[in-house]
Amino acid sequence: ALQAAVDYTRSNGVVVVLSSGNYGRDLDADAAHCLEVPAQIKGVISVGATAPTAQQNFDHLTEYSNFGGTTGIKLVAPGGDLVAAGQLEDLIFSACSEFVCGDIFHYVLAAGTSFASPHVAGEAAVIESNFAGNQSNTTIEGCILKGTDVVGAVRFFGRGRMNVLKAAGC
Repeated sequence: ALQAAVDYTRSNGVVVVLSSGNYGRDLDADAAHCLEVPAQIKGVISVGATAPTAQQNFDHLTEYSNFGGTTGIKLVAPGGDLVAAGQLEDLIFSACSEFVCGDIFHYVLAAGTSFASPHVAGEAAVIESNFAGNQSNTTIEGCILKGTDVVGAVRFFGRGRMNVLKAAGC
């Protein structure tokens, strides 16, 4: 059912960006007996998470991020982490709905691949807005993947870390 939903969405020109999951699992090694849904559904851009430690090494793959450059993730984006106690600067500052956060807080500091994937969805919007007319989802996806910066092994980082400026110039 999820594959059918992704296929339908893509047939209507939508770029589908999803988080890879937060289990620290090598999705390439698990592929024979396990499928991480929705991250490993065909036709999606699955995003892993990077984060600094004490504001150093911003391209460090987080311990929680699923990985696997063949059947796992396509690329990585900032996802935040709280490795060092009290190091809130390493987290992602994100908007939060009233449904989740209530009436008092409308922003949240957090970490996870769910905070990395919206960066890539936003990148898709920047690419679309950078060209006249509507671009196909395959064109946008190609620009996203061609626009990455290689920051380590494909097994851990997929094509690399997202780079909006480079992808928008595709």
